[in-house]
Amino acid sequence: WVPGLPLLAVEVWVGAERLGDLRDRILEYSQAGVPLVWVVEPHFQTVTSHQPGRSARAVNVADTLSADPELPGFSARVADFFR
Repeated sequence: WVPGLPLLAVEVWVGAERLGDLRDRILEYSQAGVPLVWVVEPHFQTVTSHQPGRSARAVNVADTLSADPELPGFSARVADFFR
């Protein structure tokens, strides 16, 4: 284990669980101090980025996802997540 908080948490939501449970986990990450949470939705091929104090932002396979400033310089094509 590495001491400290992660800079990024990733949840894969397949729709089998309640949306409220997913929202609760996102809130828990935020309250714990995790600065960036991505929710990957394979069915819709989207990734939604959650950051404290900002509106959630969804991107799809036509977009590129960035993790700045938490992971400087990191970006990935969303389509690559679903290969």
